[in-house]
Amino acid sequence: MFDTLETRGLNAAPFGYRTWEALTLEAGTPVFGSELEGGVPNNLGLHAAIDYEKGCFVGQEVVARVANRGRPTKRLLGLTTEVVPRTGAAVFDGDESVGEVTRARRSPTLGRPIAFALLDRDIGERIGEARTLSVRVDGEERAATPVSLPFVEGSDRSDRIPVADRPSPG
Repeated sequence: MFDTLETRGLNAAPFGYRTWEALTLEAGTPVFGSELEGGVPNNLGLHAAIDYEKGCFVGQEVVARVANRGRPTKRLLGLTTEVVPRTGAAVFDGDESVGEVTRARRSPTLGRPIAFALLDRDIGERIGEARTLSVRVDGEERAATPVSLPFVEGSDRSDRIPVADRPSPG
């Protein structure tokens, strides 16, 4: 398959994991191993990841409880930062811890560090306000600005990009 893509793949080019990770960050695409692990998709603003018409599935009760409660606790947002924080780095609003970084990388398109962070829901509701958070990097607080996803707009908007809360179906 690799040989076919490389020799007949209409300009297909091989790339590694770090490039893939930077591209998924830029596109605002969460992945299971970091953003979704141990969480509930609708609790993170990932409503398109849930098929309410599917029928029974593992975790359905928890998903339904979050949907019916109507107020998720966390939201997946983007952060622009001064330096690349590590996965798990604490995010602060003043002295209050409001979440943690799930992935970060230097964006080749934007030329600066970007990150995904699971943040308290109210931070996501105030995107656009002039506000700066901080991220702890090597024991030092560094400025971080919450932004809506995606970081880089592409030709088609993905259904995997987290969106603001939607009413539960049905």
